[in-house]
Amino acid sequence: MNNTPNKKPPTPEEVNLNVKENQLIQYFKSEIRDPFLFNTFFKKLKVLTIEDKNIVIFIKKPYPNLADFKKNNNEFFEKAVFDVLGRDYTYTLVDELTVQAQKETQKVVKSITVTKKINLSSIKKDLDKTKTFSNYINCHFNSEVYEIIQSIINNEYSHNVLFISGKSGHGKTHIISALENELVSKGKSVFVIKPIDFTNQVTSYMKDNRTDVIDRLTNSLVKEYDYLFFDDFHVFGEGNKKATKDLIFKILDDRIFEGKITIITSEKDLKEISKNFHDRIISRISSGFQTRLLEPNYNDYKKLLCAFLPSENLDENDFSEEAIKYIARSTTKSLNTLIGAIKRLGFYREKIKSSDKDVVLNVVKNILVDYVTEKEKAKPETILKEVAKYYKITTKDITGKSRKKEIVVARWAAVHMIKIYFKDISSVEIGKILQKDHATILNAFKKNEENKESLNIVVNELRSKIDFI
Repeated sequence: MNNTPNKKPPTPEEVNLNVKENQLIQYFKSEIRDPFLFNTFFKKLKVLTIEDKNIVIFIKKPYPNLADFKKNNNEFFEKAVFDVLGRDYTYTLVDELTVQAQKETQKVVKSITVTKKINLSSIKKDLDKTKTFSNYINCHFNSEVYEIIQSIINNEYSHNVLFISGKSGHGKTHIISALENELVSKGKSVFVIKPIDFTNQVTSYMKDNRTDVIDRLTNSLVKEYDYLFFDDFHVFGEGNKKATKDLIFKILDDRIFEGKITIITSEKDLKEISKNFHDRIISRISSGFQTRLLEPNYNDYKKLLCAFLPSENLDENDFSEEAIKYIARSTTKSLNTLIGAIKRLGFYREKIKSSDKDVVLNVVKNILVDYVTEKEKAKPETILKEVAKYYKITTKDITGKSRKKEIVVARWAAVHMIKIYFKDISSVEIGKILQKDHATILNAFKKNEENKESLNIVVNELRSKIDFI
């Protein structure tokens, strides 16, 4: 029976160091003609580390001291390192005194490490656990962003960079927080950078010439996190922040090389911010996928409104259709405006619930009178422009003499839309707007009545555009 205690097998790194150590010793043995010199100083040398193209060699008792020993034998070491490792490598000699000094500095090193970790946490945006996909509403305006985010969650995203743009108040923060929460729940490491704190920290390090801390910061953001988020990226482009931008490029470039995903959000699209960044940063971002949150239309705001009302113990059935339209149309400044209006309605829920449907619109208007701004009524030229855009023609086509079928149908639709927005307008006045005779307008009324069902689809689409101009 073998009573020899089990030894832990050497790591690949240890094996490599031993191989290089033996190769160096054999090199010195063949090149040094003085046996005493070889046996005294070179036979028992140790290779401690090989990092960043530098090999650290331990000599137990160099004579007369480490500096003079290196000076006297520099040619031997340079040739040995070149022969064993290659032209690009350098060497460092250490002795017992050097090693002892390094041990004495470990407390200082630990202190610096703790400081670096504190600084790293100071640039990280806190996780908002209240914003999840359970309370995020997928609509037309955010559908592409939502789909791309889901591909990341399902590990189906095939790029290393995702750039999301969208105006303030359109839900960027919510969907990014929801993604962060989802990734964390799956055991992924996530870091969201706060732009102002990040810039201030980097500037401070640069001012103090703390390149060691910057290197550690970079390495941490590249190596330690599965997903890195740059929130409000457009802020980095404001002012003269060359050092910060250079660091961002390195972080982004290194993460792409590592095959890790970096997600960037901005209030402005890539084309708008490109003038504030070096081409190489824009190039790296462009190598990924670009998407944006669109301007919500009427149907989006209505869907969001109906989804958020229950949070205030209200329901769309508590309102008339006109009241719902009024709220959706009057809160289009941002999603935050809509949510603020809903909270205000919640304060008056009892008054709303006790109101008859025929008066609830006026109740809502009084509640929101100081909170929202009613839109001006659409102008005829605006209606013509949107109808032309819908049918992919020009306004001149509508007011012109062409009898092409698609143009005639668009002309009928224009007549109908003008009548919707200007209920008291006469057929003669519509004729003046469209530069058509009375008989043509009357014929349009007739055709619209015959095609009422298909026309309603066009009307809903056009109203969702015209109401939000």
